[in-house]
Amino acid sequence: MPDATIVALGHSFGSIVATEMVRRALEHFGAYVGTGQFVSIAGTVDAQIAYLRERAAGDAQLIAQLDELAPLDSQILEKFGAVNRLLASRGPAVDIAFMRRLQPRAAPRL
Repeated sequence: MPDATIVALGHSFGSIVATEMVRRALEHFGAYVGTGQFVSIAGTVDAQIAYLRERAAGDAQLIAQLDELAPLDSQILEKFGAVNRLLASRGPAVDIAFMRRLQPRAAPRL
């Protein structure tokens, strides 16, 4: 292990960034920690598009936006970004019942 105290922590897409940082300059890092490890851009994009298509029933605008993305390669970050912008514009799907069950388990504020 290098004589360093820097720990690279990457979550989700940040796991791509963090692993690339460590790969390029291993001598500067003491460890890499990945959480919510990003495994496949193409797999993620395809799953997100499938999810959006399920939600698109009767939404001609969303269907058209998804159709515009179809020719792009799923491994290209342009498609990843476009799909994530569509997801963000639709707002998060929050499971209110789950949040209510979770709330009593949360640590009290100090």
